[in-house]
Amino acid sequence: MHAGRLLGAALALVHILLTPTFAAVVVWDNTVATGDVVVPAGQTVVLRNRNIVRGQLTIEAGAAVTVDPTCDSVYLQVGNVEINGILSIGSAAAPFTKTATVALGCEKPALYPATDDRRYGVNVRQGGSLQLFGSKGTKVPWTKLALTAVEGTTCITLADDTTGDWAVGDSIIITTTDFDPTLTERRTITGFRSTCVEIDSPLNYMHYGAFTQGIDQRAEVGLLSRNIQLVGCTTSGLVGGHLKMNQGFRTAQLSGVEIRAFGQGDVIGRYSIHFHLTGNVAATNSFVKASAIHSSYMRAITIHGTQSVLVERNVAYNITGHAMFLEDGAEFNNTFRGNLVAWVRQKTSGAFRLGSDALQGLSAFWITNADNVFEDNVVAGVEGTGFWLHTRARPKLPSFKTGLYPTVAPHKIPLRKCTGNSAHSVWNGFRIDSVDFDQDDQPAQDYTGAPSLAYEPTALTVISNFTTHHARQGGWFRIFQIVLDNWNVADCREGIQFLTTGNTATMPINGTIRNSHFVGSSSNRGNQFTSAFQKINFIEARYWSDSALLLADVIQMAVTLYDGPHYIENTTFENYISYPCFNYYSTAFGARAFNTFMMATTTQSTNNKFINTEFPVFMYDRVSDGGKTTLMLDTDGSISGQRNAVIAPDWDFYYTPSCVRNGGYGLACPQRYNNIEVVQIDGDGTNLAKYGELYVVRANLASRSGGLAPPPPGLSFQGQYIPAAGGYLYHPSLSVGATYVMGFTTRTPPILRVNIVNGQQGDTHTIAFSYPRGTIITSVMNVANQALNRATSLLDRTCVNCFFYDSTLDLLVLRLKQLLPRIDPTLPCPASGCDGVVVRATFRSATSSTSVTDCSTRGAPLQTLDDAWLQTSFSNKESFSLDMPINLDWCQIGDPCLESIDVGNREQGILAYADFPCNGIGCYSNKCRYCKLSFSASNQPFLPCPFET
Repeated sequence: MHAGRLLGAALALVHILLTPTFAAVVVWDNTVATGDVVVPAGQTVVLRNRNIVRGQLTIEAGAAVTVDPTCDSVYLQVGNVEINGILSIGSAAAPFTKTATVALGCEKPALYPATDDRRYGVNVRQGGSLQLFGSKGTKVPWTKLALTAVEGTTCITLADDTTGDWAVGDSIIITTTDFDPTLTERRTITGFRSTCVEIDSPLNYMHYGAFTQGIDQRAEVGLLSRNIQLVGCTTSGLVGGHLKMNQGFRTAQLSGVEIRAFGQGDVIGRYSIHFHLTGNVAATNSFVKASAIHSSYMRAITIHGTQSVLVERNVAYNITGHAMFLEDGAEFNNTFRGNLVAWVRQKTSGAFRLGSDALQGLSAFWITNADNVFEDNVVAGVEGTGFWLHTRARPKLPSFKTGLYPTVAPHKIPLRKCTGNSAHSVWNGFRIDSVDFDQDDQPAQDYTGAPSLAYEPTALTVISNFTTHHARQGGWFRIFQIVLDNWNVADCREGIQFLTTGNTATMPINGTIRNSHFVGSSSNRGNQFTSAFQKINFIEARYWSDSALLLADVIQMAVTLYDGPHYIENTTFENYISYPCFNYYSTAFGARAFNTFMMATTTQSTNNKFINTEFPVFMYDRVSDGGKTTLMLDTDGSISGQRNAVIAPDWDFYYTPSCVRNGGYGLACPQRYNNIEVVQIDGDGTNLAKYGELYVVRANLASRSGGLAPPPPGLSFQGQYIPAAGGYLYHPSLSVGATYVMGFTTRTPPILRVNIVNGQQGDTHTIAFSYPRGTIITSVMNVANQALNRATSLLDRTCVNCFFYDSTLDLLVLRLKQLLPRIDPTLPCPASGCDGVVVRATFRSATSSTSVTDCSTRGAPLQTLDDAWLQTSFSNKESFSLDMPINLDWCQIGDPCLESIDVGNREQGILAYADFPCNGIGCYSNKCRYCKLSFSASNQPFLPCPFET
């Protein structure tokens, strides 16, 4: 110890001993007390060597317990501690440099029942102060690898100099860099070389230690050892010590403290570190800094009904249940900065857990109030989610009953600051979603007045400078307006997914990704290791771990489009690798599979780059409505080479001769599209089978050779029931100026609503509906409940917002025009609402079928050939050359060879190839062969793949 620091520590002790308030000084040196001990007001106890209090230690107001800073090792074993005075070890000016341990839970049975917070507890009560300042780990609490640590290595290279802070015998962790969160390894330092730190046993796994494709994927290395330790003696796996700050405490300052085997999993409210209903503690200057919480039976740090706490540069490892936990929604103005959270495990047993402590809701950071700062934190391995923002209508009852938060509405509170954070080796990097987990609480909790409620803040949410890699999902956001700025997303099965209402929204919608970088397959190939969390990706013919946590039949996507609109700007997509002849696709933009929600036609791509990405846009799902209706505006042509082109799925329904067809994205068309909301108004939300599909055909046809007209192209839509919309919805994407004919194939509704959504002022749509024979149209009203004018004929194009019903064909033609502009591009409708109509009809018989299956035939009079809409083309100013040499003629979806290679085969390393004249990946002929990669685990007797290198 430096002489100056030794002198400072000695002077600090002398100051305590001479302070008049603590006139009586008692030194405990190898003291054993069999019962309770009270340190009375005016007395100071100085600890030396090993001391045991088998009962409760009470430090009364005006009393103090401290340690001798010159004693090499101080140990205090207690049943529990009640602090109304001061418990201190070291100080901010002179941190403790020796070893001090406070152990709880060593006496069996416990002095108090589980319902009493004194059981194995350190309680800082009214007027109490806890001041623990250790020296170890305060310089470098955690760092990162400077070089990749391969499997079997015994010396790791660190990014920071830990000299004078880390020592031989210290415990460290090296975090996982795979999909599997459990691959973090704990080791003991055995020595230091000039270039690396020696550890006690070889690493079982590779831990990546480099930037790859410009994204930091270096494993974190955290120091668990501290020279001040709070330790739980339990071996039960459920009940350790706990530290709790209660209302009216004076201060709680922890720096350089190790908290091990704390937390109690059998009762609510017993956490490793817990600020409990203490209100605004700004005046106390309370913090937890540079400390290590590990082997916890319940949480790491809980802030509950408390404001103004600083949580900075800590390491949390092997935590059960949510690690950093904001409990009720009344927690705000707190700061989480520079913390490392590694390996958070779901809680599956014990008398207490929240429903969200299970895998589906588990998180490293559980955020119930967004008015906090989250800056430069790292999550490295969670069985659930890295950061989860989950809000309620008001704070939960324990906080609400204090009377301090009568107007706090967590679901409306803006995010104060969230920047520089990262999460890897998780199910989800960042999630905003207020899922109702309450029914799975054990035991049941009272949430009266505080239901989970979707996050709808009063200001735009911005999450910036976020990095996530090796995740099932990089980010999943149920929110109406959010900007993700400067995100780095790598090796994620699903990069980003936004979702809002699924139908026409009544508020602005803005899901923006900008200035970001997505990498499908990075140089971090992971470990050749399979588990519940990861598998081997054989299709890319390399040792590369892949998420085993998949939704059924979902391909890898950087951005999963879901309702919208979404705006993706100035973003690079790299290494989304595809092998079409193996039915293996990765894409920058795709649609959520098997969804029937409205996919906004105003979604835009602007100034994006695609590097080693064959498919900038790929619609894997060609069955559900989402895959049929997902359109994107290519504003600058960076996808297609056609400025302001609409990128559409390659269906004849969208194709015109002026569209550019490309296997890499589908169609790029000059025609513009809007969403059309078609609703069967009906309150029956249970018998959904009665509604059936909506079939839509386009009446604008392109002539074939010889001048013959083709059959009208059509698509069927499944629709879905949405109570908020008043019935069963269908969401076809229809082009402005074109004509469409529709028919309900199971049930034609007596009340039908049609709206133009995401349109522009002046947009006109001609939409015809085929009705059952003998139908009488009783009214056609606009949204203002005014009757529409009647057109002069079926083909009258001179009127707008008018209708004509041909009773011979039982064909209703609507000519709808959007009269007003949308005042905000993020709003789907003008301020007065979306233009549209409500049609009421009476059928000939109440018992006869109302299905219509011949809308193409009945709509024949509306068909046109090579009309002006069809001939809409790109101008010379809109077109430019784009290097996208994609030729898929040699490989077609539906080939028997391709289809025979299912997911099960691929995951075993069983592929297919074609014989001469084309050997290798990307080749197909009628001579289809199975083969086995060299590192396949399959025992099937296939020949080695001839193309493997």
